Amino acid sequence: MGPAAFPGRAMTVPDPLHPRRAMTHGQNPERAFRWIVGILEDRAIPFLLVGGLAARAHGASRDLADIDFYIPGERFPDIVAAASEYVTAGPEHVVSEHWDITFMKLEYAGQPIEVGAADHVRIFSRPEGKWVPERVDLEDADVKEVFGLPVPVMTRERLLAYKQRLQRPVDLADIRELEA
Repeated sequence: MGPAAFPGRAMTVPDPLHPRRAMTHGQNPERAFRWIVGILEDRAIPFLLVGGLAARAHGASRDLADIDFYIPGERFPDIVAAASEYVTAGPEHVVSEHWDITFMKLEYAGQPIEVGAADHVRIFSRPEGKWVPERVDLEDADVKEVFGLPVPVMTRERLLAYKQRLQRPVDLADIRELEA
């Protein structure tokens, strides 16, 4: 799903997908995770856990800023219908310092949740100095237990490659821990 899916809603922003703050008191990642996974599973929406929580599922330990998922872009309306009161942004196409993606933000139990469309994702590869397509295969996953729930998580190898292209401070921290 690209910008045409949400006409007039593309925007350029610093980087809404990765806030520069760690988890604070009042956030409840386990409660939020169980809530959003329940929505995804109840509606049979394929999903893939990515980002910091995926890194934690593979052994990293840094604090979380948010919980990140990929889904098929055409399934955004299903999430909006189920959780409209918790949507804080989108779905909309966003171009930021690191991302060119259609995504939406939710907040539940004080915990930010970001859901990106798995189709047509581009990331800015710092080593290459250019935008590159990010192939997101929702079926190429490791099933890991996260907060007591078995969920599809981006494979360790794909997660490392993804973070090595982005090379933000959080990515470098995750890489150090995952390669140790």
